[in-house]
Amino acid sequence: MGITQERKTNVARILWRGSAQLVLLVVCAQAGATHTMCDFEARGGGREYGFEFIGGDSIAMIQVNAPRGARLGAYEITTLDQRTQRIRMIHTASASADTLPSFVLEGTGEHVWLRSADHAIKGVLRCQLAYVG
Repeated sequence: MGITQERKTNVARILWRGSAQLVLLVVCAQAGATHTMCDFEARGGGREYGFEFIGGDSIAMIQVNAPRGARLGAYEITTLDQRTQRIRMIHTASASADTLPSFVLEGTGEHVWLRSADHAIKGVLRCQLAYVG
């Protein structure tokens, strides 16, 4: 007893729909997922800074890894290009004692500067997309 052409066509349709739904599910899950987009690290003059930019299509948050216990006040990111590893961010300190002082973070790749009123430290910005074909 063989399988009819109509039955083969129905099975193919079911498999196609299932595959399309699986692809859609994976794409939607990835669209909402967050990950580390870029990391910034700088050391010098007895100071250390480390920021992790987390998000998907845009920045969802910035985690301060160094100095430990520090927080950001208000900030504006005018440029963040992951492919060229270029950034420009302006941070404005709040009145809270655990907030970092105001600074501007600006540059590309291994030439990113964190400048505040009393110091400037050269650091490195590394972005995940810069290494994707």
